[in-house]
Amino acid sequence: MSLKSFHLVFTSATIILFIFLAGYYGLQYLETKSYIHAFTSILSIIITCLGIFYFKNFITKYKSISYL
Repeated sequence: MSLKSFHLVFTSATIILFIFLAGYYGLQYLETKSYIHAFTSILSIIITCLGIFYFKNFITKYKSISYL
């Protein structure tokens, strides 16, 4: 597995993790009304958006490098 492939897999896994965390802490906030859960959910959404932005920019910047 090349460094580029590993980078794409790792970034994808990070995005999926933060989507899960945003949903989990969003549901926790609905049950407990604790502001720390709301803050964590919003922070996870922001990090997810930044990860998607980074993923897209990485693909366009390094599209000339092969996956091998």
